[in-house]
Amino acid sequence: MRIILFTILMSFIIYPQQSQWVNFVGGNMVFDFTEDENYLWVASNSGILKIDKSNNQGTFLNKANSGLPSLYILSFAKDDFNNIWMGTGDGLVRYDGINWTVWDTLNSGLPKNSISELVFDNSGNLWMATYGGAVKYDGSVWTVYDTSNSGLPHNEVRDIAIDSIGNIWFNTFTYGVTKFNGVSWQVYNTQNSGIPSDWVNDISVDANNIIWFGSNAGAAKFDNTNWVIYNTSNSGIPSNGIAEVSFDNQNNTWFSTTGGAAMFDGINWTVYDTSNSSLPDNYIRTTFFDSQYNIWFGTIDFGAVKFNGTDWQIISTSNCGLPSNLIWSIYTDNENKVWISTGDALVKFNNPGWTVFEEVGGELAIVQDKLGNMWFGTSFGDIVKFDGINWITYQPFTNYFTKVTSAAVDDNNILWFTSYQEVAKYDFNNWTLYDPLNSGLPWGGVFGMAVDKFNNKWFAVNGGGAVKFDDTNWTVYDTSNSQIPTNHPWKVVIDSLNNKWFGTGDKGVLKFDDITWVVFDTSNSNLLSNDIRSIEVDKEGNIWVGPLLIEMNNFRGYGVSVYNNTTWINYTEQNSPLTEDWVNFIERDNSNNIWIGTMYGGITVYNENGIVLSNESYWDFVEVPTGYLLLQNYPNPFNPVTTIKFNIPEAGNVSLRIYDILGREIKTLVDEFKNPGNYKVDFNASSLASGVYLYRLQAGNYFSSKKMVLIK
Repeated sequence: MRIILFTILMSFIIYPQQSQWVNFVGGNMVFDFTEDENYLWVASNSGILKIDKSNNQGTFLNKANSGLPSLYILSFAKDDFNNIWMGTGDGLVRYDGINWTVWDTLNSGLPKNSISELVFDNSGNLWMATYGGAVKYDGSVWTVYDTSNSGLPHNEVRDIAIDSIGNIWFNTFTYGVTKFNGVSWQVYNTQNSGIPSDWVNDISVDANNIIWFGSNAGAAKFDNTNWVIYNTSNSGIPSNGIAEVSFDNQNNTWFSTTGGAAMFDGINWTVYDTSNSSLPDNYIRTTFFDSQYNIWFGTIDFGAVKFNGTDWQIISTSNCGLPSNLIWSIYTDNENKVWISTGDALVKFNNPGWTVFEEVGGELAIVQDKLGNMWFGTSFGDIVKFDGINWITYQPFTNYFTKVTSAAVDDNNILWFTSYQEVAKYDFNNWTLYDPLNSGLPWGGVFGMAVDKFNNKWFAVNGGGAVKFDDTNWTVYDTSNSQIPTNHPWKVVIDSLNNKWFGTGDKGVLKFDDITWVVFDTSNSNLLSNDIRSIEVDKEGNIWVGPLLIEMNNFRGYGVSVYNNTTWINYTEQNSPLTEDWVNFIERDNSNNIWIGTMYGGITVYNENGIVLSNESYWDFVEVPTGYLLLQNYPNPFNPVTTIKFNIPEAGNVSLRIYDILGREIKTLVDEFKNPGNYKVDFNASSLASGVYLYRLQAGNYFSSKKMVLIK
């Protein structure tokens, strides 16, 4: 059995320079599949992956490059005219190959926007499962069935199936299933039938009109008279958690379970899981059989898996290298590489490569010094320096568990880090701490800072106002001694005219030209909220902010708002390709792209004049190595040649060997004495089969191994 690990990567040339928006969203949860004559369609939590069946090339569709209203694509259906219908987290979508049509609660009879299942009946009516009941759409009239006008026991409908005689079957969350024959309604639950659980995940109908149910207590089949239960105690099902039941071209029954995929031919059971196949995970959400007799498995965390009976292909449904869609902060270095603090790890984007660093994580304040070193302030008070090879940790704050809230470098290459109660300064020799007891800092949390063109340091002190420090004198602007309308600024940026812009917690946006304070809030502008916790200025002087509303039991975002010195323009999920309205961070890169980091929706990039992404080299090296380092091979995946780079700080014997996934040595690339330096070795795998391989560097007491993927 050959193993092919195949990852379809985003090629950035599909975004022409005229494109104003790009979505970067990590998501490998697959909900559904469908196909038409030319394409196989994969629905996921990061949009749609459309695979050309003629060449196996994939195109990612999301809010930025299609008419999709949501990144969550939950279900597909295809009508007799070859239109693709999609149930999404934000409405119903029809795509005719050219045009996208969207229906939601505002322009249709839909009771809720989230649609988990779509199915056409024999009359061409489209049936939809929503959290507000079941919906029938005949092309003009919307009919809603809920607890108020039908026999449905609950309004949260998760799944719908139609049997061969026209009965409509509904799965109502934790309330069993309901059958509707056009006149009467009948509920089947654990109290009145043989169904194994009221928590039903799926309903399917086989070629013999047998109704199958997948539940959290096993599977059941029902011939309208008798119930037969299949679970781990009486069958070959590997798990009682059944996500879906489906049928192949030979009418074999397949079970997508939390313990793998199982096939039942009526007598024998065949199980595919991580122990005997190339499935990357045992949690299978859905199974699909295409017209070319391939089997497709949808996983929860690892994308789609294609199996043709011999070879396995793992296909990512994510268009980027983000390990998490929770974005805390974003920073652009002097080479236009974008550093991203996510919920799982630190990421560097250097088109087209994504590099994940697990050395630091969590919410980070990021800055680069004038020597090219990267600095990261953590949520636990650490300051971490990365010179491209080595990671060095400093702990300057007296309260070790304080959160580093912002970072900056001044004109003299002095580093500044702010925290809740202290400001740390580092001149590469000594750390100096400023607090309300030894400086002019007022009490309050220091959440943001910026350096103006005269090298003055400006601090946003929530609870203490705005503060200027010229390296000698501290000047505090608060409501008692100035025209500033609030003592609660969150962030500060400086524009090209040296104006200071503050995002505040209760008074919107403030502009200060060193004389006059100007207020922009919901009472005198188009701002949607007065709580502004992210702010940025672009090269044209436009001010970008992320309005929020954070009150007790009320948390919501309002997208981004941009001020062009005349008016405020609002971009939200509803009127733009923005993936989420809760915005945590806004960053301008050197090409004037605006990077918008969201709470759970990854990153959206915007440029009014067209997205410009750097094409600089992915690899960076320090001239004199100060530590051992084995880098990820590039390209990866590769065919058949890839390059492995490593750094050696001391002379000694060095070996670099290739192993297969079982640990068997395949080839020795290096086995000799080497002086200190940066090295690269090309590996030609033309004689090897596709699959996952390991490469291992040993130098003195240093050992390091990494994985690489060969695709042929």
